[in-house]
Amino acid sequence: MISLTCKFFNISVVILLLLSKAYTQNTTVKNKIEAVVNGDIVTHYDLEHTTRIIAFLNQINITADNVKDIKQTAFLKLLDDVLKLQKAHSVGIRIRNSDVKRAYRDIAKKNNTTVDNFKQELINNRIDTALFDQHLMAATAWRKYVLSELVAKVKIDTQDIDAEMGRMMQEVSNPMVRIAEIFLPVEHDKQEDHFINFAWELWEKVQNGSDFPKIAREVSRGPSARRGGDIGWVNINTLQKPLDIIAMQLQKGEVSEPVITENGIYIILLIDRQLPNQELKNILSGQQEQFISQIETNNSKKEWIDFVIIAPDIKINERKKQSNLLANMPNDIDILNICQEKPNTHPDNQDITFEYFNNQQRSKLNSKIRKMLSSLTLHQLSQINEISDTYVRLIICKRSLSDPSIAAKQADDDKKELSQLEQERQKTLSKLRNEQLNTLAAQALIDLRKSAFIDYR
Repeated sequence: MISLTCKFFNISVVILLLLSKAYTQNTTVKNKIEAVVNGDIVTHYDLEHTTRIIAFLNQINITADNVKDIKQTAFLKLLDDVLKLQKAHSVGIRIRNSDVKRAYRDIAKKNNTTVDNFKQELINNRIDTALFDQHLMAATAWRKYVLSELVAKVKIDTQDIDAEMGRMMQEVSNPMVRIAEIFLPVEHDKQEDHFINFAWELWEKVQNGSDFPKIAREVSRGPSARRGGDIGWVNINTLQKPLDIIAMQLQKGEVSEPVITENGIYIILLIDRQLPNQELKNILSGQQEQFISQIETNNSKKEWIDFVIIAPDIKINERKKQSNLLANMPNDIDILNICQEKPNTHPDNQDITFEYFNNQQRSKLNSKIRKMLSSLTLHQLSQINEISDTYVRLIICKRSLSDPSIAAKQADDDKKELSQLEQERQKTLSKLRNEQLNTLAAQALIDLRKSAFIDYR
């Protein structure tokens, strides 16, 4: 009896030892250090659960084929989260429970669910909710840092807005492309060879039938990753070189080989291409002209003008001859006679023609003509300028104020136009501010990565 009891005792001890060893091994793996970022530890447990978070948020099933790629993305995200929290903490930014609750509400709303259901989904996908809280805290801390520390560096003035609206007008004159991207950033030269090889592996997967959007969601580090790399419609000239040239060479549905640029490596898929939008160009052109008109007339009285455009005869198409013809025209020309008698050509030179415009509202004229007229006094001959590929000179024959009977209606019309244009300019201002702020934030994160002391284990 004693012998049998001893046997059972020995078996129990062995089982306990085995369980203890398994527990110790599991704990050791969980607590294994993957990296130390400026003194803060990133563990294997953090990496495993962040991998699940990446897969969950991007609706990816983790498989033997993609787990390595997803883990690499998760590892880089973990490092960024640590750096973001460290930077925010260094400038006194603190994250409260209310911030985390708000972040949960926002992400639940985006996924058309409730906070409780979203948290249950995390649990169902074996994600540690406390670690997910940390990811939300990092995102919130970084947003607060950007808004408190970087927004003051955003500088947008009227000229920037005017230039952007002009650029938008030029954009619609060029082909538009819709592309998807896989982006791998390269912050250090020593990383380049690794990421180039990795990019070629991804390219081969796509060539062998793997789904481009799926790979983009798994490994791309660009903001378009969650959309399968789709960046939407863009003007071909706004793409970073040499992506613009490559996008023009691709056929619809074709994928480029890995492309090395200044900030990283791209693989792009041409989804679609469309021709220039002439109608939109005309609208933008009109809006730009109208807004310039409003600026010039906002603080001045409405003005109607009679003026003359002096230009070389149409048969003289050589620009040098046009310029010389107008330059040699005497400044003591009989301007009063021109304004009153309205001859069709110069009395001493039939190659110089006169074209008359009466009762023209100055604010509605072509911007180049307005600019020329703004520097002229009554019955004064302007300098030579170029309008519509022709050299011209101008004379103001008459000025008059607006008719009081139509002034009220005109004011209402102008107010409506200005309101629409101001809305467009406000949209442009907001777009430029966000773009500049995103650029500053991206550069700040790159600087943090470069200056960080990271001990990879």
